[in-house]
Amino acid sequence: MRKIKIVCRPEQKSFTRQLFVDGEEKPEAFDAEARSAGHFFDLFAPAEMMQRYTAQYGKHFVLVFRTDDVQMQEFEALLQEHGSVLG
Repeated sequence: MRKIKIVCRPEQKSFTRQLFVDGEEKPEAFDAEARSAGHFFDLFAPAEMMQRYTAQYGKHFVLVFRTDDVQMQEFEALLQEHGSVLG
């Protein structure tokens, strides 16, 4: 099971976003599971969360989303079962 993590940090009125797979930083989503994790994370409106929570907790606030490839495969299967697709 591969572990997928997305880390966001505040940066000059915006934020940075890093993807890690099994602890190794990746420049971009390279497979279906990593892309699904990114799409799923985007459903939570990370830009709005970063703005709100950075204002609340300060410039050192970090937002972390963790999942794994099995959960993302299950998520995609659930979407397909109900006629929905991300991406």
